[in-house]
Amino acid sequence: MTPISLKNVTARQVFDIVGGRCDQSGEFSVNTGLPPNDTFIENPFHSPAAVVMLALGGRTTARINLTTHDLTRGSVLIYGEGSIVNYPSATDDARYHILLFTRKFVQEMMIDFMSVIPIFKYIVENIDQQLQVSEEEVDILSKYFELFYAMAPTYSRPVMRDLFASFIRTLGDMYNRRLEEKGSARSRQEEYFEKFILKVTDHHYRERSVRFYADELHITPKYLSTVIKEVSGRSAASWINEFVINRAKILLKFSGKSVQEITYELNFSTQSFFGKFFKRHTGISPSDYRKSE
Repeated sequence: MTPISLKNVTARQVFDIVGGRCDQSGEFSVNTGLPPNDTFIENPFHSPAAVVMLALGGRTTARINLTTHDLTRGSVLIYGEGSIVNYPSATDDARYHILLFTRKFVQEMMIDFMSVIPIFKYIVENIDQQLQVSEEEVDILSKYFELFYAMAPTYSRPVMRDLFASFIRTLGDMYNRRLEEKGSARSRQEEYFEKFILKVTDHHYRERSVRFYADELHITPKYLSTVIKEVSGRSAASWINEFVINRAKILLKFSGKSVQEITYELNFSTQSFFGKFFKRHTGISPSDYRKSE
């Protein structure tokens, strides 16, 4: 099989090589009990998809963004779309469960961002993380992979969205427990980020200004903007806007409310203003989005 190119590999090529099953969007693939694949070992490549891999047995060396990970049973490897990936070695008995999904998949699934804290950065940003889980947790995570495999080809996007959100929350809980066991302390900046996301989750329906959230956290807008940028690599305004756009998409697709009613619910002064805001961030009008597949 032809080695994967470092520059031009597509998500579809990776999905085809890994095998398994794709969901209806074509942006998500899952395989269970996967053995090592020589194609991935031959040379490094820019991953066009985020990955969550659970090692079931054997031993594998993975190199993600120049960081080397030694994977044995119970190792969970998470890395983001755009990571430089290489698997230099794997034993013959190595086996994995693996999910591959694009950033577009996460955005289109419209998952509440609270469900991906504190591991959001590992699945939507170019960062890698290894987590070691217990035998009981291997069984729990394996059941998710098996459900994904059974449901991916035929089940609707809302069903897959809810299952995926539950999976990410479960991983987040496992990650948090490891931090507590190690006595790892969050930085002050990370605490502000998590509080900011909580506030945005609660108030984005009505409030879109950075100043409002800074006041809620009793810090200046400039300091809040600096902290959010340093922790997440994104501006505070971009987080607020993404919450609003995701909520608008959900309302347009599933609420049955008119665009005017959604305009009022999201606290836009006029339908025209809401339409311009939505189109600026999505490239499509609210009405056209509602008509889209």
